[in-house]
Amino acid sequence: MYVPRTTTVRVPTGGSKCESRTEDNRVKTKCEPEMRTEYRTYQSLEVIDTNAEPRDAVMRSCARQLCVQRFGNVDCKKPGS
Repeated sequence: MYVPRTTTVRVPTGGSKCESRTEDNRVKTKCEPEMRTEYRTYQSLEVIDTNAEPRDAVMRSCARQLCVQRFGNVDCKKPGS
């Protein structure tokens, strides 16, 4: 089944952030692009057990019945404990 997921992506804003410093009587400038975070949704194909909940309910019911049968209660506690 396809399920929607979200991921973050860093994208340039079009601006620059520059830093200048002096080295050996020269000014060196280093510029980096300004970035922003965008959230993008995509579809992810995942295996989902659609029968898990009903199967677990049947297992719990079966376990309770077995407890009642063997111990006389749904908690599987020995009588008198």
